[in-house]
Amino acid sequence: MSTEFKVGDRVRVIKLPPYVKTAEPMPMLRPPEVIHIGEEGVILDRRPGG
Repeated sequence: MSTEFKVGDRVRVIKLPPYVKTAEPMPMLRPPEVIHIGEEGVILDRRPGG
């Protein structure tokens, strides 16, 4: 399994992160309770920090 994510990849939550960055026009950090383990989504953009 590749650990590199690409835009368009489907992903599934297996562990809740400390926070979630939204994909809204003005991105915000949200608490992890806005998503649930097992939810699926699509990578819309990648902007890794550091």
